[in-house]
Amino acid sequence: MVSRTDRRAMKRVIAQMRGESPASREHVDRVLREEGFESAAQTAAYHCQRRVLTLRPWQCPPCWANDEIDPTQHDRFGNKADEVGLRQRLQRAGVSAFEPDPMRALADVEARSTQI
Repeated sequence: MVSRTDRRAMKRVIAQMRGESPASREHVDRVLREEGFESAAQTAAYHCQRRVLTLRPWQCPPCWANDEIDPTQHDRFGNKADEVGLRQRLQRAGVSAFEPDPMRALADVEARSTQI
């Protein structure tokens, strides 16, 4: 079940990827057509997060990371402490793991909480 917060972030990340280039638009539109909204959002989030977080090929973006570390698989893609840790930070802050720019979203939440 996709939350309202996730659905809004999914729409934003798809729109962001569509606006990056004709090739990106074509790619995400094809995934949307052939595999559906959630798959297109996962594709777009993976693409946008890898770029904005400047991840190396062996590093997993928060949209694909596990919710908790499996101690039997601590060195696997999406299960490393820093990968799971970022996803957990997003969850604790009420931020979707599908945000196009997770660090900016966290900073925005932090800024709003200090204004109160």
